[in-house]
Amino acid sequence: MPKLTITSGVLLLFLSVLGGRAQTAPEFVTVHGHRIHVNVQGQGTPAVIFESGMGEDVSTWQPVQPVIAKSASTFSYDRSGLGLSEASTGERDGVHLATDLHDVLKAKNIPPPYVLVGHSLGGAVVQIFANRYPKEIAGLVLIDPEDGRIVHQLQARLSKEVWDERARELAKFGAMPPQVQREYDGIVQMAERIEQFDQLPRVPIVLLSGTQVNSSFPGNPVEQEIKLQLHREFLARNPQAEQILVPESRHYIQQDAPNVVINAVKHVITLTKK
Repeated sequence: MPKLTITSGVLLLFLSVLGGRAQTAPEFVTVHGHRIHVNVQGQGTPAVIFESGMGEDVSTWQPVQPVIAKSASTFSYDRSGLGLSEASTGERDGVHLATDLHDVLKAKNIPPPYVLVGHSLGGAVVQIFANRYPKEIAGLVLIDPEDGRIVHQLQARLSKEVWDERARELAKFGAMPPQVQREYDGIVQMAERIEQFDQLPRVPIVLLSGTQVNSSFPGNPVEQEIKLQLHREFLARNPQAEQILVPESRHYIQQDAPNVVINAVKHVITLTKK
């Protein structure tokens, strides 16, 4: 399951690099009347677009984005209501999140084609984006993608006792902030529709799958089994995709094994230029 804590990203704003210079103030674009925080670094095409997991702001990409920005144009942002971005009242399911990303990229004048890099919920969002805007996609890197199917399947497979124990453990992290809860509810409600979006354009795709198991967390071994089975089904529907198993990470591969993500992004960029 996605991490429930929210990172600030404020320190990142003053340490990140924009075109070789220190970024001294946060940058915003206005989309549908709301200010959205964006972080643009580097130069070159195709642009590498980072889409965060549930509840995550731009700081989740700090181990990766500055390295990629040395040789490519990169973009990350805080979704509505996260990090430094203003909250909106619109729907927060995967389709609306993908549309929001498209609108933010337009507002910032970042032209396609894009290499989309999505973690967890962000992996589902970039798949929907690629399905809806196939001519704008150069490649994808999916970092342990998850969507609402895993929640439904996990609840069906766990006993009520283990499911309740898992809920109690998650509650120790505190309640989800309202905007995060809306994202969670939106993607869970899309569970039955998500497969219509994950047959993707014939572009280079790398799927990174964390395989580490936390046997002390209720239901985690089963959760990992379900996730990996969903990843295998994705690969069957998208034979152009290649999978890399990451045993040193359970879910946050960009933090546990950033070089794996960096190399995957560089590999996809290289393939787009052949």
